[in-house]
Amino acid sequence: MVLKTKLLNAENIHLHKIIHNTIKLLEVELTKKDISLVSTIEKDLPAIIVDQNEVTLLIKNLLSNAIQYNKTGGKIFVDVIRSKNSISIGIKDTGIGMRHEELTKIFNEYYRIKNNRMRGISVTNHGLTIVKQIVDSYHGKVDVESVFGEGTTVTINLPINTN
Repeated sequence: MVLKTKLLNAENIHLHKIIHNTIKLLEVELTKKDISLVSTIEKDLPAIIVDQNEVTLLIKNLLSNAIQYNKTGGKIFVDVIRSKNSISIGIKDTGIGMRHEELTKIFNEYYRIKNNRMRGISVTNHGLTIVKQIVDSYHGKVDVESVFGEGTTVTINLPINTN
């Protein structure tokens, strides 16, 4: 799956609006699994030049994964801060986590974790492939940390354009 929409409708966007709207969109799924979400967004973040639809898709994919792989009654933490010349978006869940060998393959389009923890979870893994493609198209960075049985943290850094 190749994403070919890079910068088609790039404009100055304030990430807090996208994040709040996406959280609202996913409230039903959060409620179904009794997951609490805490968002902390730094005040006065600069706008960044991005395609709003792409960044909405990026945030939706990350939050959907945090919900899907979380435990009933779990938690999700969303932190957005300025970090030097970029905006850092961290999404942490208290879900099932991954082993190190799984982490090395999660951006492969058709990779699927196969074990007892995944029973009953339908996954195509296109979401993380799309996330990586979007972040790469903006010369950003994706970091993933995970502890098996405890949860996963995905951190996205998108550059602040000063032109």
